[in-house]
Amino acid sequence: MPKIIEILSAFSLSDMESKIYLSALGMDKPVVTQIAKKIGMNRTATYHHINHLLEKGFLKQSRKGRVVQLVAVPPVEVAERFDRLSTDFRSLVPQLESLKKISRETPVIEIKESRQGYAEVYEELSSLPEGAMFRVLEGAAAMKKELHLLTEKELNKFYNRVVERKILTRAIFTSESINFVYSELSPSNLDVLKKRIWQLKTISESQLPFSQLMFVYGEKIAFMFPESSLVMTIKHKGIADAMAAMFEGLNSFAKPIERPWERK
Repeated sequence: MPKIIEILSAFSLSDMESKIYLSALGMDKPVVTQIAKKIGMNRTATYHHINHLLEKGFLKQSRKGRVVQLVAVPPVEVAERFDRLSTDFRSLVPQLESLKKISRETPVIEIKESRQGYAEVYEELSSLPEGAMFRVLEGAAAMKKELHLLTEKELNKFYNRVVERKILTRAIFTSESINFVYSELSPSNLDVLKKRIWQLKTISESQLPFSQLMFVYGEKIAFMFPESSLVMTIKHKGIADAMAAMFEGLNSFAKPIERPWERK
């Protein structure tokens, strides 16, 4: 219980508000008097805290005749709300970063050897501002391994966020990698994938012997090596702009695919 209260405090709930919310969760549409009795507080003070919880969206009211009953918002709804807020805040990060009065000459380089590194990059991509765009270059070896580094649930969350936020995926996949999309993705995730906004081109690996995965987004580049779960990110506007320019040069030679997710 202390751990739960500690976590709820991060969502601006006082200790007493947390206790009232947790008590309401364990009761079926209680009235103020019932909650006050359960937590050992007088009715007036309890009502004061309940008003705060109503304002913060942790409790809702319902009526049975003249009796006002309280309903605790399910934890999953609370989690989803803060997940959306977190996503929205991430989309503002580029604007907030532009306010920083620090030197932009030194690249910030991070290397992570874990599946979590992959999850973090996908979280950043799906949290880009609405209508934003990222570039991706990927070969067959990376495609085959990549789709197993995230769970079905994580992939579905990523795909749905990109669709909801109308984020454009400007991609170059090697022609050898396309078939892995059909063989490795579940039907439900493939359906969501089809809804994404794509500008997709392909190129043979004989012309481009690139087997790994690279993302360019905002001021960052992510080089990802699925076989070893290694992720290296570089944050530097000049380097990101240079990589974006090289991507576009390569893109001019690649072959467009109008309906990439339809089997032939």
